Amino acid sequence: MFALWHRIRDGTLSRPDFQSAVQPIQAQVHALLQEGTTLAQPKTAATCANLLKLEPALWTFVALEGVEPTNNDAERPLRRAVLWRRRSFGTQSASGSQFVARILTTVTTLQMQHRNVLDYLTAACEAQIRGTEAPSLLPGQAALATATTMAFANATGLTVELAYYPPYHSKYNRASAAGPCSKSTGTVACRLPCRPWSSAPRP
Repeated sequence: MFALWHRIRDGTLSRPDFQSAVQPIQAQVHALLQEGTTLAQPKTAATCANLLKLEPALWTFVALEGVEPTNNDAERPLRRAVLWRRRSFGTQSASGSQFVARILTTVTTLQMQHRNVLDYLTAACEAQIRGTEAPSLLPGQAALATATTMAFANATGLTVELAYYPPYHSKYNRASAAGPCSKSTGTVACRLPCRPWSSAPRP
């Protein structure tokens, strides 16, 4: 299945052909889950029964463009937090937990937007000292407009001609890098991953 998915991602396989090729795999998985519900092991049988109830959701990525078959994109931002907790044995206070949640959210969000973490933290500290509004973690309006334009180009397959570059001059601005008259690719994502931070042992 993942061999087919990789072809979808690199554009060598159309989605209708992908959906047709996946149908035998879906049928095989369905049969295995049904067989699993009849096993003597209660936990395994219960797991298979629960998966059957959610079976349509398992294959959302087949029908809906933009949905990944794995949760890798959600798990990767949490890796830094997991490694930090293992090395530091968690936090010792509520304020420490709050700091960790906020700093990891900030760093991960800025990195996903290809923004400089030190510059942002410096601006945030300066705003605190001066009593002014802190800088936003959300992308600027120009970046959002660029992302919307690129998403439209991707969805329609049309060539988007930019009459001007948005005021977001950076080597990470994909529209600027693509040129003023070309099809833009890629999207800009903004997520704020945050999980409870605890020094308690894991179950």
